[in-house]
Amino acid sequence: RTVAARGEAIKKPADVGEAAYARDAFAKGIYDRAFSWLVQRINSNINFKAGYGEETRVIGVLDIYGFEIFENNSFEQFCINYCNEKLQQLFIELTLKTEQEEYQREGIEWEEVKYFNNAIICELIDMNATGIIAQIDDECLRPGDATDSTLLERLNNRFKGHAHYESRETSRSDKSLHLDMFRLKHYAGEVSYNVKGFLDKNIDSLFRDLKHAGYSSTNPIVHAIFPDGEAIKEASKRPVTAGTAFKQSLAELVANLMTKNPHYVRCIKPNNKKSPGIFDQELCTHQVRYLGLLENVRVRRAGFAYRQTFETWLERYKALCPKTWPSYKGPAKDGVALIMKEMRLGPDDYRLGKTKVFIRSPKTLFDFEEARESKFSKMAVIVQTAYRGWIARKKWKKLKAAIKIQLKWRSYKSKKYFHVLFAAYKDGKSRPDYG
Repeated sequence: RTVAARGEAIKKPADVGEAAYARDAFAKGIYDRAFSWLVQRINSNINFKAGYGEETRVIGVLDIYGFEIFENNSFEQFCINYCNEKLQQLFIELTLKTEQEEYQREGIEWEEVKYFNNAIICELIDMNATGIIAQIDDECLRPGDATDSTLLERLNNRFKGHAHYESRETSRSDKSLHLDMFRLKHYAGEVSYNVKGFLDKNIDSLFRDLKHAGYSSTNPIVHAIFPDGEAIKEASKRPVTAGTAFKQSLAELVANLMTKNPHYVRCIKPNNKKSPGIFDQELCTHQVRYLGLLENVRVRRAGFAYRQTFETWLERYKALCPKTWPSYKGPAKDGVALIMKEMRLGPDDYRLGKTKVFIRSPKTLFDFEEARESKFSKMAVIVQTAYRGWIARKKWKKLKAAIKIQLKWRSYKSKKYFHVLFAAYKDGKSRPDYG
């Protein structure tokens, strides 16, 4: 094993236990990197490449693992629950906080709904230099004999008195916590984590020599999944821990989701037995509460179900008012007010903000759509009538021309017959020879 010591690379022999540990870490590293390589290859092959000047539109599906509370929760459950915590924070930002802020920004009067913002829990876990992940990293990389017990002691000293952190040391009256456990009060409930194995699972256990061995492989896939094995000489650079890598990856995911227009599908687990036909009311009620569905419903009921800019609304429903059809030259807000007056809506059915119109009930929106469809049906009849009239006139013109030609020809034939008849009468013939 190559160890960095003051900028120098020193070879350190490994005993049997360390060698077995390195062997297992190398096997897990190959599996992890091969899986990531496979996902990247699939994404690359199915990726849509827009042409020049084309706009790229993406529909993505994010299927995340649920919140986990087991009898024994370790570093894996800590990362999974942290992921759910961040995505719940995103849900709050996009559906609850953002919506209420929009009402304030548009000057809409309404009754504010209180909700639990879990930003304090996310900061407890991922705050730079002071969060739990940062404390685990510092304990992994500090000089001396670092153990899981010293990590727990470090966490106790740092977060003693925090409203969402507990341990036997910080809460001596709580005997349900073991000496090697700490408890976090997540939005979904309290979860006790056993610190045993935290440092071992967090630290980069894949030695640089093994990365270099993978990079030197003649197998093209193994060579490709170990690009960091090329820089074996940079032994002084600290490797990224598992917790920090997970935190960075989650931050990239959240940043990507913030640029999208998300639609949520909340799944409720009916029972813990994974059996059909069993509905555990207490379990389902608990999930509905910690998923924030009650707060979301209250915000939706207290607020407005639909909102749209004045320009878009006027363009779509301008046919409903004679004063705005076929075009309205004044301010879009005034045009929308004329449409609302024509539809005879009450003052509680809608609100006009600074830039948007807000519709309280979905039924009102459905009424607008039905009225628009009926208007278009009448317009379609008018268009059909005009088109059929044009077709009839065009056909009549052709028919009229044919009749004129027929009249001219018959007139010519009659005149010619008359001349022949007259000539025969002069010659004394009783029957003229008419070809």
